[in-house]
Amino acid sequence: MTGDDRPTPDADFDRAAVIAVRAAMTDEQRKRAWTRVFEVYEPMMRSLASRTLRSDDLGREVCHEAIVRAISRFDTFDDRARLGTWLFRVTYNACISRIRRDQRRKMLSVDEAIGGPGASGSRSIRNQMVQGSEPEPEPGVQADEDRADVLRALDRLDLDQRGILLLRDAQGLEYGRIAEVLGVARGTIKSRLFRARAALRRGVEQIRAERLGQDAETDEDR
Repeated sequence: MTGDDRPTPDADFDRAAVIAVRAAMTDEQRKRAWTRVFEVYEPMMRSLASRTLRSDDLGREVCHEAIVRAISRFDTFDDRARLGTWLFRVTYNACISRIRRDQRRKMLSVDEAIGGPGASGSRSIRNQMVQGSEPEPEPGVQADEDRADVLRALDRLDLDQRGILLLRDAQGLEYGRIAEVLGVARGTIKSRLFRARAALRRGVEQIRAERLGQDAETDEDR
């Protein structure tokens, strides 16, 4: 048991939880079985969703969607997988679906702006969307500035690279479980992580170079 008296999300818990869900014969029994599952896994699912979507509010919303999906699609669960890993995969896929849906909506809004009044400003709208709308860190606070650079660079990564970094570094999953969540071969995880971290470093360097260039332009204008 953990310090707050919740069960530990280990393989034994997963096996017992799957047995309880499948053995449930009534709505009340199913409710009790799933409540026990999500007492353990909902905080981790919500954390993954919030970090992936960069929003606590969206994270809670998509986590709820993932819980509904997991319950309604439990017949697709493969006993060879860990229940926790499967729930992470359902959550991650729900996040990807939300990101892609929002991207399509944003692109439609930009395309409408291009054809309507104020079309000359459409390029700046598109640039803001690509670069993200994170507020600039407070000047002179190096730690906040560094964190903001990393977060902005993370936003610029493709979905696969962002996902593998979050699963490894934010959720602390081992390679095998990351492979199951992403639906890829375990042997590719190490190389994918290496490439994702390299891309993140390049992104941070690019963002810092952009900021230095903006600072230089500002100095010349004074």
